[in-house]
Amino acid sequence: MSETQADLLERRSVQIVGGAALVVLGGLLVHALIPEPHIDDHHHPIVGDVLVNKAAGERVVFRAVPKPNEEGPTRIDVHLAPGGAVPVAHVHPETEEVFKVIQGTVYLVVDGERRLAKAGDSVTVLAGQSHGLWNGADQPAHVQVDMKPTRGLDLALTQVHGFLNETGQQGGLGEFLQMARFAERYEVYRAGPPIWFQQFGIALVAPWARLVGFRSFYERYAKDARQRNSVHEETP
Repeated sequence: MSETQADLLERRSVQIVGGAALVVLGGLLVHALIPEPHIDDHHHPIVGDVLVNKAAGERVVFRAVPKPNEEGPTRIDVHLAPGGAVPVAHVHPETEEVFKVIQGTVYLVVDGERRLAKAGDSVTVLAGQSHGLWNGADQPAHVQVDMKPTRGLDLALTQVHGFLNETGQQGGLGEFLQMARFAERYEVYRAGPPIWFQQFGIALVAPWARLVGFRSFYERYAKDARQRNSVHEETP
């Protein structure tokens, strides 16, 4: 390698490191200047709130939730139309989930292993295991899911379902940036890439997504879920 090539590589390395440092410092500045919004207690999910994702053929009903800003279990009923699915396989680093099939037949993929579950079957997904759920049958399916501890997943469910139902799961840069904001606040990660790698990428991308207007909480999604609620039962 000639001296000129070596100098060029050295300059490029310095530019890359310097650019990365500027991105990180800029992100820290954004965090300091644009703090996460406070979520009022009445915008936390309550028993009976209903989430819909029409594009995924999914409907979710909250059956038990912790009090706002307190830890505890959450129970939801997931209703999947034929061909319906939880839209993105994902990972919860600190939350265990138990899927109990009430009606129909579904497939779960846990850490890459596909499992068939029918009415009466239960499948436990440990914290940190990737998982996805879909209904491959020609009949509706009903799955009861218990999550503990919740770790803000009730809020994450409301926001992600609200966003995907509103946008129709179109993909693209906007969806990528919005999902980065949700992941930043609620610590829900995609299946596949290592969590540490996703956290690093989110730390770089999410502050800039925040700067251009992507938020981690939208009041309208919480209101939509409450308007569908036929119970209006406050958490005891």
